[in-house]
Amino acid sequence: MEATERMLHVTPGDAITLASLSHLSTQELHQQGLEFVNSMRNSSTGWFADRILNTYGQPPQDPAIFPFWVATLLPVNEREKYLVLVSTSVRERLKLVTVWIWSMQQRSWLSTGGLGGSCIVS
Repeated sequence: MEATERMLHVTPGDAITLASLSHLSTQELHQQGLEFVNSMRNSSTGWFADRILNTYGQPPQDPAIFPFWVATLLPVNEREKYLVLVSTSVRERLKLVTVWIWSMQQRSWLSTGGLGGSCIVS
């Protein structure tokens, strides 16, 4: 399934949606999530302080667990987090998380804490 998805053509500059992430491998999706966590840790973002990581543990190296861990931490609408629970595919869960991360970065939530809104999953 992943190989078939990755053959889809995505035009640079397209909006990030679940479909547009299909060209990335499952491992690449997981790696993007890990890089996001590391950038938050390095930038000392207020809502992502070390005390939160100490409470919830370090980011899972297992791609199957990582989306659940991230969903616990990110200030995303609970209805959107529910999509992670009902998804039966590790790959789909990672794509959901990647959309959230991208949306947060685009809306500059990282500097404001992002607690007042939610991102849109297409």
